Amino acid sequence: MDLLPIRFLNLGHIRRIAWIATILVFAGLTEQAFAQGTLEDYQRAQRFLPGNLRHLVFVADVRPNWIEKTNRFWYRRVGPKGTEFVLVDAQSNTSLAAFDQAKLAAALSQASKHEYDPMQLPFEEIEFVEGKAVRFKIGKDQWSCTLADYQCKETSADDPDEALSPDKKWTAFVQDHNLYVRYVSTGEIIKLTDDGIKSWDYATPLPSLRVLVEQGTEDVKQPAAVFWSPDSSKLITYRIDSRNAGRFTSLQFVPPDQLRPKAFTYVYPLPGEVLAKAEPIIFDIQSGKRVEVKTDPIELPFQDGPRIRMVSRQQDHLLRQRRPRIQDQRVSRH
Repeated sequence: MDLLPIRFLNLGHIRRIAWIATILVFAGLTEQAFAQGTLEDYQRAQRFLPGNLRHLVFVADVRPNWIEKTNRFWYRRVGPKGTEFVLVDAQSNTSLAAFDQAKLAAALSQASKHEYDPMQLPFEEIEFVEGKAVRFKIGKDQWSCTLADYQCKETSADDPDEALSPDKKWTAFVQDHNLYVRYVSTGEIIKLTDDGIKSWDYATPLPSLRVLVEQGTEDVKQPAAVFWSPDSSKLITYRIDSRNAGRFTSLQFVPPDQLRPKAFTYVYPLPGEVLAKAEPIIFDIQSGKRVEVKTDPIELPFQDGPRIRMVSRQQDHLLRQRRPRIQDQRVSRH
């Protein structure tokens, strides 16, 4: 190719020369680039990406669920073969299987006419009923299985929007942004708050877009976010202030109940915007006394609400002995 003096090069010549130079550079780098790592190297490194790493780490988290007025709690242990339910006696420092998962899976499969794997049971939460049975939910259906002979049956479920106390005597619920409790045996209702308003309500998590779309409204129904003390004498909840929090609006282009798209606005702060804040509050059930927890408001960068557990001082001491690094937010009581 004849080289022209620079002053005679037009734009076409310059582009052609640039392309040739680029091709030569990449041709020279190809061999060097492949020398940086093989396909197997990249596949091996891919296993340690955050989304994949969680499948390689097991038995790294203990979330205790205390059993009424005892020093025992259960937790789920997730391993490579599935999930186990473990029962721990913090006083004697012992642990064992919470129940025979093979027998329970067989009994549940027979009663429900659906096959279940012992290591892949269809529930994550259990409740011990006087030490004689375990109760759990599969979807919206409540089941109970005896521990002596492993007989499973479907039972009547509690109102999913209410929170039943551990002694089964009280239930808490939200109505018109305020918190109430009902005495189960008599139906007597006690109003614990009266100043709740929209976007500054009690015991109400921030709903996600999925919940709004599922219920087809921004005025969704959710279970009351209350956390009972082991003896059912108190409960702790929170009041979320999202009045000035950043919001996002999404469109459902083909809603099932109308022809036009439907808009849903929900709390979703972007960087630099105001976050919703939750303030923990304790209520004494018998007296109705309200105790403000002396702590800074809990900032909520996303939907839902804070997870709080109320434990006795004795249980808190035992828990700290066994798991000194547990990060759950706890409020001790006398």
